Amino acid sequence: MQEIVLFSALLSEMTFTWYNKPKNWSVNQTTINVHTDKNTDFWRKTHYGFERDSGHFYYHSLPGDQSFTVTVNVRGKYNTLYDQGGLMLRTDENNWIKCGVEYVDGQQFASVVVTVNGWSDWSVVPINAPEVLKLRARREKEAVHIDFAESEEGNFQMMRLAYLPITKRSKAMLTGIMCASPNNITQGFDISFENLNITKMAFWRAGSLFSSSTSSTTTNSNTVTQEMIERLCDRLQSATRSEDRRDAVRGLKGLSKKCKLEVGTQSMNLLANTLQGDRTDLDLIQLALETLANVVTYETGNDDEQANLPQDITVQFTELYIKDKTHVHAALELIE
Repeated sequence: MQEIVLFSALLSEMTFTWYNKPKNWSVNQTTINVHTDKNTDFWRKTHYGFERDSGHFYYHSLPGDQSFTVTVNVRGKYNTLYDQGGLMLRTDENNWIKCGVEYVDGQQFASVVVTVNGWSDWSVVPINAPEVLKLRARREKEAVHIDFAESEEGNFQMMRLAYLPITKRSKAMLTGIMCASPNNITQGFDISFENLNITKMAFWRAGSLFSSSTSSTTTNSNTVTQEMIERLCDRLQSATRSEDRRDAVRGLKGLSKKCKLEVGTQSMNLLANTLQGDRTDLDLIQLALETLANVVTYETGNDDEQANLPQDITVQFTELYIKDKTHVHAALELIE
């Protein structure tokens, strides 16, 4: 069985590199601010015939076979045809995906360009010029799931399931934020990327959604479970009624032993935020604490534990939790 590597980090905890560095940009603990240069773009051949690899890309390097999820909130002052900004996943100039906002004919669109073997295709969905577009790209082997929401609190909607060739571990997979202003008459535009987060995970055998060899029945079952966990997390994040939030955490708790990795990866930050923001709801706090306890505790011999899950996964989850001091303070204050 392969070792599971689990890591979730915000912008300030990772090393990033510019590809086509813009003239004007800045970064702090949570936000990347860019003013795009004109005549910048990413595109390969299809329809237009030209090839462009001049857009701005601020990336973090991952192993080529890494499975991961990347999220970010995007705010832009788009004003010229094809102004764009969002996320990018890339192995080289001929194989990449960019997704985010693109400004076309005076309107914002949620946009995805998938480029494989040197040919690009483009798909768009009209949006209502949101102040913030929330993006999520999840890579599982050669599949990339792309979702968006039209506000920070909005529920994710699926936009694209795309193919991006899986590469050798030794060849880097680059992921991060991208922006561009393809028009050569523009002066560029201002765009901000907030709360960029990358969560990494590896495959393990027997019964996992991320397994490299599972039966079709098991895979379908795990896909349903994964979707259920995502819906519960979205509900916890967006629900305004306390009883709805309690139901969401109760559902996560029920899955937190048999699906320890999925629940921990997707809900740990949400549960930690619940401990800080919902202290008057004692039932909700208790459910959140019990769910976190299940995620960071491995009970040897317990049939409810996820099959073939390494015991040190709980150590990795614990280390992930205590990396954020506010999470630790929130837990300690509840004990007091």
